[in-house]
Amino acid sequence: MTVRLKLRPDHLAELALVRDVGPKKIDAVCIALSDLGQQLLEPHALRASIAQALAEEPEPARALSSQVLSLSMLARRERLTPQQVVDGLTESLTGASTDKGWDEAEVDRWRAIAPSLIRLLSLPQVVTITKAVDLKYDYANIFSTGRMIADIRPIFDSDAEHIVGAVIACTLRLSYHNSEGSHSLSIAMDSKDVHAMRAECERALKKSATALQQVTSRLDIPATISGDDDDAD
Repeated sequence: MTVRLKLRPDHLAELALVRDVGPKKIDAVCIALSDLGQQLLEPHALRASIAQALAEEPEPARALSSQVLSLSMLARRERLTPQQVVDGLTESLTGASTDKGWDEAEVDRWRAIAPSLIRLLSLPQVVTITKAVDLKYDYANIFSTGRMIADIRPIFDSDAEHIVGAVIACTLRLSYHNSEGSHSLSIAMDSKDVHAMRAECERALKKSATALQQVTSRLDIPATISGDDDDAD
């Protein structure tokens, strides 16, 4: 099965940078990643490896990293092979060439890098990092932000002419998103609830660190804590 992709102008701009890297340099990236001898679990590690292999071309390296992760994720989620993804992309680019500014020579240069791009998408390092990224966000609801708002509620006298006291409480306001869009939820909490949540958060961080240490030391495999170094360069 060949998938036809809908390409936005920003996609075409990145793909043009990838196209102009050329097959020899993409093959060099494949060799560099293969020589690492380890499984990458964080996007920044893949970006760093590609940037090192294309040391004198920062923008093409950034574009190649972005497209490799995007196309590999598409292959995983749609149950496609790298060959099917690249074939579909080539078909879409051929259709887009006339009205998006790619002439026949540029399309031919894209076809020339296609086998190298397929090899890159097929690397175990790329497949593993794609699985890791996918599993990080494979949940029904994804946390966006959280705020703790202190509420002061006045107590009035029977005639509502004087404030005779106040009740102070907290509201936990959660923002999250899912396949239906963005949502928010507000939950009233007293001081005991806040202390209990702080303790649970501290315990969760400790459990994550313990799990990371024991998985990496006992099983001798790479592991990552979701959220750590996601945006590192």
